[in-house]
Amino acid sequence: SYVSAVTGIPIHPFHPIVGVFARTHKAGTHQKAVLRCPETYETIDFSKYGFERLYEFGAMQSKELLEHLLSGYDIAPEAKSKIIDRIRSVSMEKGRALRLPEVWSIIEAETGKPVKLKTGFSGSIGDAVIFLKVRPGCDEQDLIERIRKLLTKHNLPFRIREITGYWDYLVDVKDIKSTELLDDITREIRSWGLGVEETSTSIVFDEFR
Repeated sequence: SYVSAVTGIPIHPFHPIVGVFARTHKAGTHQKAVLRCPETYETIDFSKYGFERLYEFGAMQSKELLEHLLSGYDIAPEAKSKIIDRIRSVSMEKGRALRLPEVWSIIEAETGKPVKLKTGFSGSIGDAVIFLKVRPGCDEQDLIERIRKLLTKHNLPFRIREITGYWDYLVDVKDIKSTELLDDITREIRSWGLGVEETSTSIVFDEFR
């Protein structure tokens, strides 16, 4: 992860052990079994390498995955069935698995109340974009270097680009783990007092080629 962050080259998803596909459970039967006993389909303890197992929310997900996700919440079985159907249908419409913010939105739409993921249920929320507006005359090279060090510390592949228009810089960040981490990063950038007047962030849902 450190090498990936420094070079800006993401880890290939098919790479053994550290690749995201090596530790993601997609099929419902796999998810159900791993939730009961991880050793059923896992011969490696990913935590030894600084990683965690992931689950895919999509057309093939299990009912047990949603039960695990919503454990501790009082949600009627009918609502859970609608959530599962909606996740599957949206996944098929988009032709890909859903990211965590999309799952949150579906859950909130079906239950009518905000629901946050339980502690320990992790996974990337996708790529993110940070926009920066800086004060004219500030030490921009120092700012860029500190942003590089900050993102490298979090093992996040990134790319910093100077742009035209209202914003001065655009920071592409790969595989951000949570909105909380994204908020912490932007908050720290603003706290440096290096001429950052304004920031804005966005989560990337889709990429079209």
